[in-house]
Amino acid sequence: MSEQIDLVVSLLLSLLVLIAIALPTGLVPAMIAKKKGRSLALWWMYGTFAIFFAETSLVVWWTYDMPFNNGMALLLPIGLGLIIGPLVHAVQATPAVLTKEQSAPMMFGQLVESSPNRVGDDRLIYFFDTMGIWATLAFLIIATTGILLINANLSTSDEQVTLLAAPPPPPPPPPPAAPAPVQKVVKVEAPTGFVAAKEPPKEIKPPSTAPPVINTGQGVTGGVEGGVPGGVPGGVPGGVPGGLVGATPTDPPPPPPPPEEKKPEPPKIIRKSGGVLSGEAIRRAQPPYPPLAKAARVSGAVVVEITIDEDGNVISARAMSGHPLLKDAAVAAARGWKFRPTLLSGQPVKVIGTITFNFTP
Repeated sequence: MSEQIDLVVSLLLSLLVLIAIALPTGLVPAMIAKKKGRSLALWWMYGTFAIFFAETSLVVWWTYDMPFNNGMALLLPIGLGLIIGPLVHAVQATPAVLTKEQSAPMMFGQLVESSPNRVGDDRLIYFFDTMGIWATLAFLIIATTGILLINANLSTSDEQVTLLAAPPPPPPPPPPAAPAPVQKVVKVEAPTGFVAAKEPPKEIKPPSTAPPVINTGQGVTGGVEGGVPGGVPGGVPGGVPGGLVGATPTDPPPPPPPPEEKKPEPPKIIRKSGGVLSGEAIRRAQPPYPPLAKAARVSGAVVVEITIDEDGNVISARAMSGHPLLKDAAVAAARGWKFRPTLLSGQPVKVIGTITFNFTP
């Protein structure tokens, strides 16, 4: 609510500045009319209202950067006409002259007053002054009420959109696992009797000259069942598989080294200050000055917090502080910035920081 009140106060101060300019300027046609016997107060009020509404039209026209291609261009001739109109009217005004002589002389001679018996009547000027008062009151009421209602509706609509936003749909369930292939087991029966060879052997190995190994049924505790190739019948106490025959037993092999501890992964997102972040920008976008904020003479700084992905692109932005009429333009400009990727331990990471935009009229 305080932001709406600040806008209303800013509007009233702007109107007071326009009135302060219109008061001395409106005195020019009043002095011209006074020399012709017209009412100084009525003509001064008439000139002041005309100059005030002329200033209002020109300020609105100038705020929209002189748009000659739309309906706002009509405000330029209206403003110029309201400035020139009172001056031309005062120059062409008929002098106040009585149409008939008064029967008896008065104390200070014949007074020139506004009456139906004279040429140069100020009743039309009185009508213009009355219409100016009502138009000014209506403008203040409509502008003040509009600022309060529009900002209140914008705040309410933002809250409703936030509350009514549907949650994202849940992810689809994973597809069912494929059934394991069934292996067909074929049972092969071993022959029980003599079976003749289907083909004669191509080569017959000569008999071995090594003495046969006789299994005595005894071995060494801890040995390998059935022995190892090249081993000694009966085993060797203290021997190890793969050792040399006749070698003396040695100490057991050292235990395996402990597993290496995994280094902690670097953080996937870091925070930087506004000055450091601005120095890493490779593309900057300046926000345009909103016409409504320029008309209300709103200025100041807007701080926008942004999130930058691993490639240096702005993926999110939100206004942390600043005037409501300037926040949207600042957020839109922040999304157009581009930064150098930030590396941590040789890996690109996301970055969070702030950008400050200064709006001056």
